[in-house]
Amino acid sequence: MTRTPGIAAALLGYFDFIYCMPNAWLSVPFTFLGIIAEGGSSVTFVNRMGLAKANEVLIWGKKKDAKELHECGFINQILPLQSTESFHAAIRDILLEELRGLDPTALLVVKRLIRAGLTEKNNPDAVNLRESYGVSPFMSAFYD
Repeated sequence: MTRTPGIAAALLGYFDFIYCMPNAWLSVPFTFLGIIAEGGSSVTFVNRMGLAKANEVLIWGKKKDAKELHECGFINQILPLQSTESFHAAIRDILLEELRGLDPTALLVVKRLIRAGLTEKNNPDAVNLRESYGVSPFMSAFYD
């Protein structure tokens, strides 16, 4: 995460994984500017950091540093301070290692299930049904 002005900061909540260096911070001072949350941040920030922290960030315009963002789950990992080029290379290495051996189709279906569940988290029956149907194509591989 680097200094990201405007809508780009609001869109961070859509990312599946967020990595940063220790000097990163997030501030979206919408209410100080007399505007409202944008880019879906009123939902995505709650989903990533929880209601209490999202309220502080979105309503009060509180600036949060990398450590606090990591503690509340907004950031996945804080990497050591380094050049931008080294940081980008480190992220590539992390992602390639994490993706190694994963089935791309299963990965995309799980991602879709997670996203759908975020919109229906108060309806566990719908989530369970969707997950049950979503696993069907993978079960046939065990019986072939």
